[in-house]
Amino acid sequence: MKVEVEKNLLAKNEQRAQENKSILEQADVFAFDIVGSPGCGKTTLLEYLLSELGQEINLAVIEGDLYTRRDAERLEGYGSQVIQINTQGACHLEALSIQQVLKKLDL
Repeated sequence: MKVEVEKNLLAKNEQRAQENKSILEQADVFAFDIVGSPGCGKTTLLEYLLSELGQEINLAVIEGDLYTRRDAERLEGYGSQVIQINTQGACHLEALSIQQVLKKLDL
């Protein structure tokens, strides 16, 4: 049985992701995504990076969490920009959410 896909359901998200990439490139911003299961050390890694590099280079964190601000609150004490996105149960950040936050960051 052959199933033909008529429409890419993620096309709009992919388009916004490309727009986000352009925004960051125009601002000469290097961005990377840290992904992992709960408790694997993502926030601890960010704390280390902010403490070691935060005085030398401008850093910002977009913190995604299902419901809380706990990790963002941990990171706010390092003097870098930290913006929280609550996904309300979703496991990922949509490109639109990132796009809205980029407008709030001093790139």
